[in-house]
Amino acid sequence: MTYCTTLDQFAMALSSPGAPPRTDEERAVDVPLVNGFADRMSRLTDSARNLLAFLIAEPGLLGLVEVSRRTKTGQYTIRRIVEELERENYAYIDPEPEEGEPREPIRLTSPGYFDGWPFFEDLRTYATDHETIRRVIVDLDFSVLD
Repeated sequence: MTYCTTLDQFAMALSSPGAPPRTDEERAVDVPLVNGFADRMSRLTDSARNLLAFLIAEPGLLGLVEVSRRTKTGQYTIRRIVEELERENYAYIDPEPEEGEPREPIRLTSPGYFDGWPFFEDLRTYATDHETIRRVIVDLDFSVLD
C-alpha cells in the first residue's frame, strides 16, 4: 500500500479555475483522512475492492442484474460482496428503487468519517479512466492522488 502525502493533484483537478492553492491546514486534515480510508480499504477482500472500483468508475446507477452481467459474476456473489461493502458503509443494494431506476440498484454511500465529503464522486471526477480508479481502490496506490 502506498499512502498519499499531499493530495495536491486531486484537489487541483477538483477546484475551480483561479482557486487559491491548498493550505497546509487543509492538507493536515485531508491527508490523514484519505490515508485512514486507505487503511480501511486494505482490510477488504480483493473482490470487494474490485467491485467498489467498478461501481465508482460507472457514471450511472446500475442494478444488481446489470452489475452481475458486466462483471461476469453471479448475483449471489455480488450480493455477498455488497454485504461486505455495506458493513463499511461504502455501498448497498436499495430494496426500494425510485421510479425509472433499475431493480435492486447498488448505491454508493459516503462513510461517516468523510463528514459529508463525496469522496467516491470526487474520485470519479478526478480519475477519468477506470485504470486510475483501480490503482487507488484495488492496488491501494493512493500516491496517484498527489
